[in-house]
Amino acid sequence: MPTAYTLKQADPDDAGSIADVHVETWQDAYRTSMPDDVLDELSVEDREQQWRSQLQDGDVEVWLAVGDNDRVFGFTAFGPARDEDSNGGELYALYVRPDRQRNWIGHALLGAAETRMQQRGHSEAYLWVLTDNEGARTFYEQCGWSADESDTGERIDERRDMTLEEVCYRRKLNEDTLR
Repeated sequence: MPTAYTLKQADPDDAGSIADVHVETWQDAYRTSMPDDVLDELSVEDREQQWRSQLQDGDVEVWLAVGDNDRVFGFTAFGPARDEDSNGGELYALYVRPDRQRNWIGHALLGAAETRMQQRGHSEAYLWVLTDNEGARTFYEQCGWSADESDTGERIDERRDMTLEEVCYRRKLNEDTLR
């Protein structure tokens, strides 16, 4: 049965709900990519402070999928590209609670992000995804994003005692390509 939800732009008061989704989805999605101790140490309280700060600064735009009883089912975060060589938009995050996946929530959130980036004047957007995250890669490809096959389309992210391989995905943002 489809999940009923609405999309809304987040404000700093939503930081706790965003952090809760963020930690839950990381602990579910990245179990095979990251050490258990790293995932088990994730703190909703720490993430809440990070999200509150980002939302107060206004550098990041965040949209939520909100269900009954104001439960946040998922979120997307995006803004200007962090890569100095790009003037496009960047999708920083897209997470949907495991129990709400495959209900088109991710599609709706991604569509909102793409539309808002285009409205902000970006003709292209990019994102980074873990190379071994086949589910996410398939999702983005089904939504019209393409893996960047160039030399700059891959990177290694080394933090703590782990090495994460990521691949860049890109998408043109114009009226002909958006859903």
